[in-house]
Amino acid sequence: MSLFSTTQKKEVRRVTGVPNELSARAKYTLIIVASLVALLTVTGICYLMYKLYFRSPELFTIRDMKEDVTITTGKSVTADLISDIFNLHNGMNLFLNEKGETNKFAVLKEPIIKDIKITRILPNKLEITVTEREAIAKVSPEERGFVTDEEGVIFNSSRDTGLLPLIVISDEFEGIKTGQRLRGLEMEAVKLIMAAQRPEFRLRIEQVNCRKKDHLVIRFTDYRDAKFAWKGMLDKKVSQEDSMFYLRKQLKQLADSMESEIGRPRQHWDARLENRIHAMPFVSQ
Repeated sequence: MSLFSTTQKKEVRRVTGVPNELSARAKYTLIIVASLVALLTVTGICYLMYKLYFRSPELFTIRDMKEDVTITTGKSVTADLISDIFNLHNGMNLFLNEKGETNKFAVLKEPIIKDIKITRILPNKLEITVTEREAIAKVSPEERGFVTDEEGVIFNSSRDTGLLPLIVISDEFEGIKTGQRLRGLEMEAVKLIMAAQRPEFRLRIEQVNCRKKDHLVIRFTDYRDAKFAWKGMLDKKVSQEDSMFYLRKQLKQLADSMESEIGRPRQHWDARLENRIHAMPFVSQ
């Protein structure tokens, strides 16, 4: 062998059945498993604390219904009715009333109930606030006793509604039921009635007829009437804010014209076009 020859050593790697490092996928799986175990452990501890602490019969218990429970309602729903629905009684734990929490959603299905709020004031006080819908108009046919609020929700009211304006609905809504919402011209009639409640509008509305396709017919308490529409009415591209602005503007122009010296004796009016309000002395509806 030459003196100048080079000896090369071969590197020998030993392979065993145990890998030296985990693969990226294995690491990711291990992290997921560890996270789930930690989450389940924390959840179990919290649930155990809830069972032992919050559900303890010695704590958070109504001792005196008159002192510990406050129920605020409107005029149609009574406090006694809410108390019965939620099964409130002396000795009841504030955190054991699953039936009451379930009944909350049942109560909200009643059309006259707009919202219900349950507040626990620890250690042992409970506040329930019921918000009822406020009727702003009757809905024909009157014998059904239907009314609607500013959101267009149909419901029955036990209050005296004789002085409320009447919305005469179109054939589309003849089969209307409580809990449904008005739309289209009927909903525009709701907006009109709300706008007419402003103090600067001196005329009082008795009825709004929605049986026309593109405008409303207003009858006032002094027996005068007007065909009425406004810019943006029934136009979904126009925002609610802009639509209400145009509505109030048109309503004010109509009121100013009707209450002017020339306008007071006129019986029938046309206010369907912006800035073109005029009386129709010889034309009846």
